[in-house]
Amino acid sequence: MTLFPLCLKELLFRLVQVHVSLSYGEEFSRVHSPSTMWVRSITTRGFDVCVRETGSARNESGVINWVAFQDHMGMIHGSLEFSGIWTTETKCNKVDFSKDWFAFTGSGTDLNFTLTGEARFENRNTPKVEDNYGFCQEVSFNTTFYTSPVVLVSVHHFYDRQQKSLILPENNIITAWVEEIRLTSMTICVKDLSGTGSKHDPLSVYYVVIGDLNPCLGVHCPSFGICKTFSAYESRCVCYEDCPSYQDPVCTTNGTTYDNQCWYELNYCRGLEKNSVYHPGSCEGFPLLRDKIELRVPKWSDSSCETVIFPPYRFYPEKQVHVQITVTHMNLNDSETVHDAVTSWIEDSNTENFTVCAMQSGRKSRNFNPFATVIWVAYQGAPPNGMTGIIKMQEWWSGTKCAKDKFKSAPVVLVTAEHLRTGVEYDAALIWTEDATNDSFKVCLREMQNFDGKHEDITVNWMAFTDLHKPFFTEHGFIKFPNTNPPLDENNNAYCQNMNSTGFRACLKELYETRYEPVSLSYAVLTDICDPGWNYFDGHCYFTSKTCANWTTALRNCRNENSAIADIKSSEENVFIQHRHNGEKSWLGLNDRTSEGNFTWADRGRGNFTAWAKNQPNNFKEEDCVHALGIKYRYEWNDVKCSDCHQYTCKKDLDECNTNQDACDSKASCINTVGSYTCLCDSSYQGDGFECSPTLGLYSSDPAHSCKEMRDLGLSRKDGKYWIDPEKNGTPLKVFCDMTTDGVEVLLQKAENVPRHDGKEQRW
Repeated sequence: MTLFPLCLKELLFRLVQVHVSLSYGEEFSRVHSPSTMWVRSITTRGFDVCVRETGSARNESGVINWVAFQDHMGMIHGSLEFSGIWTTETKCNKVDFSKDWFAFTGSGTDLNFTLTGEARFENRNTPKVEDNYGFCQEVSFNTTFYTSPVVLVSVHHFYDRQQKSLILPENNIITAWVEEIRLTSMTICVKDLSGTGSKHDPLSVYYVVIGDLNPCLGVHCPSFGICKTFSAYESRCVCYEDCPSYQDPVCTTNGTTYDNQCWYELNYCRGLEKNSVYHPGSCEGFPLLRDKIELRVPKWSDSSCETVIFPPYRFYPEKQVHVQITVTHMNLNDSETVHDAVTSWIEDSNTENFTVCAMQSGRKSRNFNPFATVIWVAYQGAPPNGMTGIIKMQEWWSGTKCAKDKFKSAPVVLVTAEHLRTGVEYDAALIWTEDATNDSFKVCLREMQNFDGKHEDITVNWMAFTDLHKPFFTEHGFIKFPNTNPPLDENNNAYCQNMNSTGFRACLKELYETRYEPVSLSYAVLTDICDPGWNYFDGHCYFTSKTCANWTTALRNCRNENSAIADIKSSEENVFIQHRHNGEKSWLGLNDRTSEGNFTWADRGRGNFTAWAKNQPNNFKEEDCVHALGIKYRYEWNDVKCSDCHQYTCKKDLDECNTNQDACDSKASCINTVGSYTCLCDSSYQGDGFECSPTLGLYSSDPAHSCKEMRDLGLSRKDGKYWIDPEKNGTPLKVFCDMTTDGVEVLLQKAENVPRHDGKEQRW
């Protein structure tokens, strides 16, 4: 028995009407047989509902949808009594809307009906066996419900006995039901009863849908949030937490890499990220540009400044760019003269450009050269095993100002001053570091001789690293200036040292005092990795044309340089190449000129990475070559005619082994591979090739003379079992070595019949 809520119980003296329909849940499995339903024992407290299915019994469950109501102003309702004896035939009575049925006009919203409508069944074709000889159609809702709603259905068809072509009403016995009810749609089915003929009129099934709408309808959640329902009347914007673990990285405008788009959106939703996606693929961890600029340096009272413009798309737009500069006199063809000191600084560094300035450091000008070359390195982030940062000098008066910063180990430290107030020579200052230890270093500024007074708004860009970051840095270290004797007049009262390995001379000069103390000069060397005009990326060298050419000409030009039009192996390389073309269209090596639809690279490689635009490739008008569409088209690709004219990028492998760009251990051999290299430890050494350690005493094929020998050589050996050959007669012994005292050895076994660790020797 179904019980009514309190609202109907209170109206004890009004007639209650109940209407029912049958459905079969939310998941469609098969078309059921028609069922007969009726209600009984209707009171203001509830009613009984009965159902009987025709056809063979399946022992399945169904859902009874019901609506009960009492008087309503917008609804016409009534009851109809069938009188007389009624057995196996059809019985019809006419209702004149005065006299259990209900009817209404309009959409029914004032009656709390959520949706109303009509489903047409033309009944023109023969029903199918797989549909249980019924007709079904899906009806979509124009909204979304919170849970499956209640649906009432009623079959309607019209009959006019004056039209002879119509089917007799006794043959139009049709039952309608709802096969399944979903949140956004339902399936309505109709079927005739057995023995009523095989032809039926077109008919309509009127339906009424009553339910709670999804409370997220019309809710817009900012910051990649999603609307989540907590009840039929409550919803809130939340972050989607169930992100997948697959790797399809994206990079944001501040140089942060996320494993996939979902993780980026989750962090944005949580308020941990406020930058947009910049490009697909991982970010470049240490984007770096370097070059040099000539400055004409005036006398000590003035400075000279020039703006350096970066190529487009070289830096992430929402990440700080750091700049390091060094003054050099490299274009004078004069290796003897020691020139006067020049002070340099930068101003207004950003992702598009920076300004570099220089001026004479002192008032004396013995060997003053009005021309100076400033070598600069601009970068974002930090090199592997390195750190970068900014120290802000708030303000100071005449004299020296120092500040501390920290890092993990004692590194090479490079520093450059940046003036926040542009065009102010008054803030020119000397810069150096002091007291560099494993915990911190101190950077110092001192005003120029002619600019004493208050100074402010100067920051110091610093880079510190302990390990060499190849291939960008080929050498780094310290130059020791003991300064035990006064500098010589012929050296312009400066100290200089020649670096024979790299071929440069470093000089320093005391400007204020005649007291000379030991000084250590940090340096790092950046050299050209690839041939002139070529640039390095991920194990390869790239050359980008300045003019356009057709695809075959571009290929020929690349092959003349022992290279090919670039093939793309990853999202990162795809972005790198399209940035080289300033975001414009450019040729790729991919083509299907040999076999239509079978795309291969010009270097005959077959990569798995592609970035086709939607509906591409389409071979429109014999398009057999591929170009990149550029940044505006999300770095995607398209096939075009090979006769089109585009710029191109050539690509060739960098031989890290022959160019000394490898990081192999000194006791290992370098083996070049395409785009990379491997390292193999030499004989009598073991390891991954990047770190190799002696095998002395570890194998019977490489025995030590004694335990003491291994200890005295400083080998990393603990107390344990080792091989020694004290007689040096080729018959090693397995012994236990006490390495913590005096290298005492205890004989354990001779090497007879001992299996070897690689098929030839045995390790213990």
